[in-house]
Amino acid sequence: MFPEPTPEAERLVVGPQYRAVLESQFRGLSVQERESRLRKVESLPVQGQVPLPLRVAPRLFIEPLAEHYLRRAETYRFLRQVIEESLGEDALASVRRALAEGQKDESLWDELVWMEQLFRGAHAIVREELGVESIPEVDLPAVSLTRQWLQMWKWDSDVQADIRRVVPLEFDKSRRLTRAMAVMGFLNSTLEARFRQVPQIRVFERGSHQITEVEPTILPAQYHSLSPVAEEVYVRTVPDPSAFRELCDTHCSREAILQALQG
Repeated sequence: MFPEPTPEAERLVVGPQYRAVLESQFRGLSVQERESRLRKVESLPVQGQVPLPLRVAPRLFIEPLAEHYLRRAETYRFLRQVIEESLGEDALASVRRALAEGQKDESLWDELVWMEQLFRGAHAIVREELGVESIPEVDLPAVSLTRQWLQMWKWDSDVQADIRRVVPLEFDKSRRLTRAMAVMGFLNSTLEARFRQVPQIRVFERGSHQITEVEPTILPAQYHSLSPVAEEVYVRTVPDPSAFRELCDTHCSREAILQALQG
């Protein structure tokens, strides 16, 4: 997905570093599937009669990919509706997703509804942070769910799962090799967000409606983004996940892993 054609594009400029991160995320996530808003400062803390310095920076709780989140929500909704039409809601509510260590406690129906609401909440949050619109009342439950998940995402069992694997894409008859995508883990990238235009800020004295003369300091903000490390490679045999993870543990660098995989 390209950020430029999206509805929020006029409020979001993607630099080359972040674009490279998004491309890396797309490669990794596609393989897995195959197997600031303008703010009004209502009060300024004071110490005696001297106001403290006011520093304003972009505040992003999640990556600003509103349209992507909306499409993911619609995808989960479509998938649930198709399965319901084919198998019936009762059957969908009785099925549990299989895991390596057993089954999920929640039904597949509950999980699909939960995922749809998670991404709907993310869509609404980003649009508010970019100043596109306030969170619609109808999306408040989804936003609450998303904010709760953002507080504990590190402990999500699906996030903690080891994604390292080699996924076959096609067999190249001319080379007599299999073209595959090797997912080697995650890369933590540091990104910087800054205002393209200085936001309009009004500062009020505490407990009054009188506007104070304060010149805010506009600062950039740094964030971390995790993206899957995925590389296309031609191999003679596709290793199973456990063998590939052992290979990754033995060879630490991306280049060494790919060389060993092709060898």
